[in-house]
Amino acid sequence: MRALFLAGVAVAAIMATGPAAAADMQTPVYKAPAPIVLPSNWNGFYFGGHLGGGWGTKELSFFEGKEVVLPANVNGFLGGVQGGYNYQMGWVVLGIEGDFSWTDIKGRGTNFIQLGVPFTAKVDWTGTITGRIGGTVDHAMLYLKGGVAWAHDKYTFDVIETAHETRTGFIVGGGVEYAFTRNWSGKLEYNYMDFGNKNVNFCDRGECDTFKVLQRLHEVKVGLNYRFDWAR
Repeated sequence: MRALFLAGVAVAAIMATGPAAAADMQTPVYKAPAPIVLPSNWNGFYFGGHLGGGWGTKELSFFEGKEVVLPANVNGFLGGVQGGYNYQMGWVVLGIEGDFSWTDIKGRGTNFIQLGVPFTAKVDWTGTITGRIGGTVDHAMLYLKGGVAWAHDKYTFDVIETAHETRTGFIVGGGVEYAFTRNWSGKLEYNYMDFGNKNVNFCDRGECDTFKVLQRLHEVKVGLNYRFDWAR
């Protein structure tokens, strides 16, 4: 009788502890690893390339009893390289950049028919040195830039008189750059370049005439940069 009583107590004890033991043996829950977030850091040197297009106006003016203006609308493709350095302070990024573009920006005067004197113009290349200031938003940086610009031009007036020159002006622009990885980023940029009004000598067989040429250019570029000293 006593043995039967002890067996009953043992069974009751096992039944009482069974649910608690089962609770302690629940199947583990799988948790996906946290995504790796790239640091928003733009410090360091970078180098890259770009492609795009340019357009603008060149106005040749001269006096023939009164001032005559021959405007030429120019447009075409461009491609080149750029490089620079960024320094980040919090969400603000300061930098300096230089770029060089080979261009096929060219055009022809529009009102030469009644005057009988065609005017053609072509931009061979442009170069700039600019300062940049930007602000970061996640992996993107919005920036403004401004500085010095150069352009090398070739002109033809009245078919036989030609001229070429490298002229200096100013550039202002801005864009957005996005970091795809720690080292690679892409950008979209717009620039306005103004080279002012300058006297240019058009010559043929040693005889030259002086004309004023006013020049303004616009550029849109897409580019890719590689960052050498991206903070890890």
